[in-house]
Amino acid sequence: MRVRFGFVAMSSLRTDLSPSRTMNLSTFRRLPNRQEALQRLTHIAGGNLESTAALLRHAAEHGIELYRFSSRLIPLLGHPDTEERDFFRYLDRDFRVLGQIVRAHGMRVSFHPDHFVVLSSPLEAVQDTSLRTLGFHLRMIDAMELGGRVRLVVHVGGAYGDRSAALGRFAANVMRLPPRIRTALAVENDDRSFTAAEVLAGAADLGLPVVIDTLHHRCNGGAKEPLGGLLQQAFRTWPEGEPPKVHLSSPRDEANPRAHADFISLADGLDLLEAARPLGQDFDVMIEAKEKDRALLRLCEELGRQPGVARLGGGTILYRP
Repeated sequence: MRVRFGFVAMSSLRTDLSPSRTMNLSTFRRLPNRQEALQRLTHIAGGNLESTAALLRHAAEHGIELYRFSSRLIPLLGHPDTEERDFFRYLDRDFRVLGQIVRAHGMRVSFHPDHFVVLSSPLEAVQDTSLRTLGFHLRMIDAMELGGRVRLVVHVGGAYGDRSAALGRFAANVMRLPPRIRTALAVENDDRSFTAAEVLAGAADLGLPVVIDTLHHRCNGGAKEPLGGLLQQAFRTWPEGEPPKVHLSSPRDEANPRAHADFISLADGLDLLEAARPLGQDFDVMIEAKEKDRALLRLCEELGRQPGVARLGGGTILYRP
């Protein structure tokens, strides 16, 4: 069973690289010259894309084949104040470089759109904003020339006092999406509203692949739903030829069970591998830890010293029964 590990957006080993530099709206509006303000935004975005390219190369150098892009590559993208600016025209080359690096190193990349993408919301304005935001993510994917290769991982959203109605709105909004966006989606369980079992049931009707988040599962439904059975169901939702994906994190402490720890505990890593072992299927794991790539490499090093584990590269192991 081949398992690849990846990290999210930032590097704790390369602290000189930030893919999420930004400008807030109040600062943008205070700038006296509008065209210069838009140019400054474009310059910030260009720097974010250059940092992302360096992060992808850094990952490849360390044998890490999984990476999640920041969703804040272009500050204020989609805001009414910046609608006149076609950022993609100015950043075309920078985006294409990212795609070239991904293809050259056979990497698997993804986005996890920010928390304001809430497809279960009862508010039409929130629904519309969510759909537009997903559309902008597709434009970034297309600008990288990675169409059909990048997943947009989303949560169902809040329950708003009526779980069935919320799931219905989520399904309806998914079906409102253009087919290319819809086929890029994957859906993840969350730590408060919808359990992994509920997400699996809802995703089945929509044909969406499911990402199991182990910490969210621990916080929401873990006492009733064994992880192994959920992984078996989730793995079946992924198309043939596309490895299933899991999110792995450890709780910061008992007082903050939902917060991510700096590193992944060896026990949590082994628990996931053992829960997946009977399935005998290769899969990918996105590490969600404060120490990012440092946490990933430490976990792989620790796993590599365990019986039945062979470390194949910086971020890849082979787990044998």
